[in-house]
Amino acid sequence: MANDDLADAIATNPDRFGGWAVLPVGDPKATAAELERAVKEKGLQGAMIHGYYDGKFFDDPFYEPIFAKTEELDVPLYFHPAVIPNDVKEHYYDGDSWSELTAFTFAGAGWGWHEDLGVQMVRLILSGLFDRHPNLHIITGHWGEMVPNFLERMDQTIGLTVQLKRSISQTYKDNFYITPSGMFFDTQLQLDMTEMGSDHLMYSVDYPYNHPTGVATFLADAGLSAKDQEKIAYTNAAKLLHLNK
Repeated sequence: MANDDLADAIATNPDRFGGWAVLPVGDPKATAAELERAVKEKGLQGAMIHGYYDGKFFDDPFYEPIFAKTEELDVPLYFHPAVIPNDVKEHYYDGDSWSELTAFTFAGAGWGWHEDLGVQMVRLILSGLFDRHPNLHIITGHWGEMVPNFLERMDQTIGLTVQLKRSISQTYKDNFYITPSGMFFDTQLQLDMTEMGSDHLMYSVDYPYNHPTGVATFLADAGLSAKDQEKIAYTNAAKLLHLNK
């Protein structure tokens, strides 16, 4: 019903709107069927998944049908952070020297949920998911949820312990796309341009949760070439999401 309602809203201005499907991830076979319906019949561009479900990370073999269908349909999955478990919050983020509001923010948008999702994305790589599905594409926001700044270190350490067809960093650079989610920070852009290149960055805001300044000027003021600006602003997304069909 949610996907039908979304498709109806998009149909009011299909040249302007697009959308992610919502999926019943607790039933992977039903998820695969609904994703196919949402993409082929309703014209949605992929799906958004939040964090993990029912205590299972998405590297669990339970979810394999979701990724197989996603690759078959040639659409991306956008992984968004979710609220972390309370015992994790209490252990890492609660403290006697700051307020509960500070602890909530520390555990959420200030740090915790980004690190949590970053760990989950690394787990997907370590599980061999992208060896099994080399054409699977994942999008994460917030400049990659802390993963890009540690790629070389992971190759140097964890990479020596796993048997993958590609290095951790190469897998990430091949299969992941990242967006700023309205975090318009020059240093983050420079880091991710260095690690990912302009082909795997896509511009995004986070309205209504974030109201950044410089929405229309950030890329133009960043010292990027006109070609790189165009890729990040539009053409990467147009290609990945099949917007030119």
